[in-house]
Amino acid sequence: MTGTQAIKIPIIVIALVAFAGLANAEQWNCYESKHSSEVIVVVTADTKNNTGTVKVAGTSQSASYSVKGFNRRWDFGGPNKYAFVIEPDGEATYYEIHGPVKVANQHFYCKEVK
Repeated sequence: MTGTQAIKIPIIVIALVAFAGLANAEQWNCYESKHSSEVIVVVTADTKNNTGTVKVAGTSQSASYSVKGFNRRWDFGGPNKYAFVIEPDGEATYYEIHGPVKVANQHFYCKEVK
């Protein structure tokens, strides 16, 4: 094996390991509307561990992540205080949950970062 071949093999292995780690990760950038360019909310998900983050206004909160039917959902801020839900078409809603009452506060349009 030449020196060049010896270098290529570890690089390929590192690239495959990095790619395998990304297979369980998702990131969505969310905007005020389909026509906006400014990212307002960023949500991430570790689909293997059902965890994620919700990032907005310079803060980041840990969340539990789940798929309910076709929708992706992040619950955060204590036991079911807030939820962020993305529908298959990219429409998203931020909810505040007060006991059995769920109030839709804001709407966004999200795109998955690939």
